[in-house]
Amino acid sequence: MKLWTKKLVILGTTGIFLITIGIVVGFFWDNVYNFFNKIINDNEIEMENNSNIFYIGVTILIIGVIIFIITMIEIFIRSRSRKFEIFQDDDLNNKKNYSTAFDAMSISDGHYWKDRLI
Repeated sequence: MKLWTKKLVILGTTGIFLITIGIVVGFFWDNVYNFFNKIINDNEIEMENNSNIFYIGVTILIIGVIIFIITMIEIFIRSRSRKFEIFQDDDLNNKKNYSTAFDAMSISDGHYWKDRLI
């Protein structure tokens, strides 16, 4: 896997993780707090003045969405590029870059399978 591919995987995973944390903190914080409080202390407490926690959760959610959108845009830009390096056959073509997946499908002796259809 190429370095930029690893970077995109890490960025996308971080974005999805932040989106999940933002939703949990922003919208379900009362339920989460009471659930763990029941387990630890065996009682239920009503939280007051939790609007700050809601705003923190929404901020985390927005940051996660922004990171995820940037990742998707970068994947789109790189996939439209002529040197999209996911499809490679290092042994045969000495790291030749393929433009499409159709060009990347090759037979072991170096001939493209689409040429053999004739």
